[in-house]
Amino acid sequence: MQQTCTESASVIIPARNEEGHIERIFQEMPHFCEQMELIFVEGNSVDNTWKELQRCVRSHAEDWPHVTLLQQKGHGKADAVWEGIAHATGEIIFILDADLTVPPASLPEFFAPFADGSATFAFGSRLVHPMERGAMRFWNFFANKLFALAWRPLFRRRITDTLCGTKVFLRRDYERTREEHPHIFTADPFGDFALFFIAPYCRCRVKEVPIHYRARQYGTTNIARWRGGVQLLRVYFLCLLALLKTSTCSNKRPTP
Repeated sequence: MQQTCTESASVIIPARNEEGHIERIFQEMPHFCEQMELIFVEGNSVDNTWKELQRCVRSHAEDWPHVTLLQQKGHGKADAVWEGIAHATGEIIFILDADLTVPPASLPEFFAPFADGSATFAFGSRLVHPMERGAMRFWNFFANKLFALAWRPLFRRRITDTLCGTKVFLRRDYERTREEHPHIFTADPFGDFALFFIAPYCRCRVKEVPIHYRARQYGTTNIARWRGGVQLLRVYFLCLLALLKTSTCSNKRPTP
């Protein structure tokens, strides 16, 4: 039985060259919230992703009446995510990659801690359950382990994965963090670390959700792995410096 709640949710789905996955997203997406919208951001695709999105919106209109289709004005995954969030109306924001490596059916597990009040930030971990063969290359696996170790002191807890595309947070926390640290969101080409930064900065109640990571069935990844790793390292240090500065300023405030 699917869980419902009176909270509102927006699922942001960046989609570049994902024509072969769009129909399955509509088929596999669960209804877990009474006020729920899907926002697809098509990003400069060279296949028929945009046409397929339009077709699926028409054919699934009865099941999914609240769907927004956007064509990205800029470039890169982060830009698509920010554009999607700018059009979101939900109180809770979900980010879901269109490659279906994270099953849409797992989203109620991310929503449950928001519904019961135990979390205000949730993220997926691909490194707990066994993953499908070919889902992640060795060096990506190794880099994910290293980044997870690097982020643990910032979260002050054990975490296992920082780069799973599925992240869930409150829109008000996103807006506050982006307003106060816009340079971090500008620097992140993928959006993963900028969004991850929300949790320690806003002192969120955090929930890590293990997921069964699947291999991509259509197309290829849109990410340049080595260059992307260097860029993420820079964003990590920006996040670290911002948190250290915030902590220092807090310690200098006079005691009332």
